[in-house]
Amino acid sequence: MSSSMVIKAAQQSIYRGTESLFKTLPLAIRTIIEERLWADQLDKNGVPFKSFEKFCNARSWHGLELKTKDLLDYLKGSPDVLRLVKAELSRGTKPFKGVLIDSGAPHEMDRPDYLPREKWRMLMWVKRDFLKRSISYYCRNLFEFIQDAESMYQALGFKEPSDMLEEGFEMDPCEIELAFIWLALRDPEEAKKFLEVADAYSPVFPSKREEIFKILGVKNPLEDIYMEEVSLD
Repeated sequence: MSSSMVIKAAQQSIYRGTESLFKTLPLAIRTIIEERLWADQLDKNGVPFKSFEKFCNARSWHGLELKTKDLLDYLKGSPDVLRLVKAELSRGTKPFKGVLIDSGAPHEMDRPDYLPREKWRMLMWVKRDFLKRSISYYCRNLFEFIQDAESMYQALGFKEPSDMLEEGFEMDPCEIELAFIWLALRDPEEAKKFLEVADAYSPVFPSKREEIFKILGVKNPLEDIYMEEVSLD
């Protein structure tokens, strides 16, 4: 579904009201935030919206013509989307003056301003687990996608696997470098499995590697991995 169709679906669900508000709207809002579709929309002056909240409050058909408080009310039956919206509302702004989330365990997308202070330590643990579990998982997926591209690229009409990565997956090759660095820092054994892939497809790997770590002022976490590979050879 195109970005314009997603936004139109949200606008129509608000206009129609009733059941659409609680079924269609949450799905549309999730996509609008996760893919930052609101940032591509223009206000009445032809200027891109500076925030999700301004997009919501703007008159149709530029925005959703929806008050922030009403949006939060409509999303009470979709707690995951509600958390996503509250996190987006608080980006670079003062916290939205709403009701604190004071039931159940914290979610990694919760912002501290929406939780009682006594839950902040638990929120820290949840965010820590998210970093350990989810980001490493997504980095592994990225390398598995590269391996998938090597299997599929010819059948799909691409000249090289790298063409499928850039055109088919719309992947920036620099993302490969970043994903590998993350795995090297968090899970070196896992990173070793994808060493050859990273070397083959990342344009800054390994030529710019030392420069990157020098700028960051940290020890190169990939050094031990490479030294081990060389010693095995």
